[in-house]
Amino acid sequence: MAFELRNWRYAGPWLAIATAPASLMLGGGVAQQMAFGQVALAIGLGTLVLLLLSTLQGHQGAAHHRTLVELARPVLGYRIARWTNTVLISILMVGWAAFGIGVVGASLSQLLPLPEPLAFVLWAALLVLGLWHGIVHGSLIALLSSLATLVLMGWGVLQASTFEQTLSALPATGTVFTGASLVIGYGAAFSLRSADFTQHVEPRRVVWISLLGLCLPLFVVSFAGAWLYHATGTWDLSRVLSALGFPALAHLFVVLGFLGAGLSNMHSGSLALQDLLRCPRERALLVLAGLSVVLAWLDFEQAMVLWLQFLSIGVVPLIGVILAHYGLKISGEKPVNWPGLLAWGLGVLFGLIVPNTWPGALVGVTVSALSYAFMTKLTQRLFSFERGDPL
Repeated sequence: MAFELRNWRYAGPWLAIATAPASLMLGGGVAQQMAFGQVALAIGLGTLVLLLLSTLQGHQGAAHHRTLVELARPVLGYRIARWTNTVLISILMVGWAAFGIGVVGASLSQLLPLPEPLAFVLWAALLVLGLWHGIVHGSLIALLSSLATLVLMGWGVLQASTFEQTLSALPATGTVFTGASLVIGYGAAFSLRSADFTQHVEPRRVVWISLLGLCLPLFVVSFAGAWLYHATGTWDLSRVLSALGFPALAHLFVVLGFLGAGLSNMHSGSLALQDLLRCPRERALLVLAGLSVVLAWLDFEQAMVLWLQFLSIGVVPLIGVILAHYGLKISGEKPVNWPGLLAWGLGVLFGLIVPNTWPGALVGVTVSALSYAFMTKLTQRLFSFERGDPL
């Protein structure tokens, strides 16, 4: 197979997203929407779309050796990119980091034990230390923690067969496309920033990392979450483990499960804040950790779902603009690239107005890519006409 073992050191952040406890929640959410017999098809369709998005975006990072912030700069214009996509990406990643610190801090305070605020600070400090020397070290930590999470998750799912169901299954109200849209929405934000983790990867390896590091594990884990919901009435494996008499393992599962995802979020967030604040990456890491601890202390996770839904529609259509820009091989940079900004705006608009049963993130990406290609070609034709060039 055209994939070498040494490339797995870069797959840690991808696998971390797939094996996080939130992936179990995703599967449970899909199972709530439809009959169990349709769950595998819904999750499969969603992961196929994520494979396409993450591979295409990651390939741009590998081919051009650029992070997401660097890829977006010429697409939107070098004067405005810092105050548009960089600001939004910074907000997105601060929120994700705060969510992880809040959830893990609560479990860490039970394991050690510690006061929750101190557990928040300790967890943030561990993430900063893991990334202090760059993503290569952080990726290895994420890979090891994700593999340990998979082992613990597999053991926990086997134990769950003895768990007495405490919740009644909700009536099926959605379709296969409803479930697929949930999966796409879950992974679309990571697909956008996949370029942050492919700078040092050979372009031809990206599809394998996306398939084996993200999409196949995400299918397995989210389907396990759907099975948990179907069999026990809850997707929350930590709750199941606690009820079965393994409270320490339940907290350990949360800590291990969020370690890799936390490193992934902190890395992308530090890159965005570094560009926004014009400061060294290490200082950006410290700023991000401080903001995240404060938000975790303020119980930011209570507003997480609504905030994520809005930002996934608002930020993810940028994938389409980036793919169209580099696919058309547009050279040079402008202070403000109006076609890029307008296409992004159209992608956001269409993502917001489509019915809930549609994958809004995918619609936004498609509209932004097509509209950018159209506006760019139209602009080129108009300039050619003004110069008197033959059409």
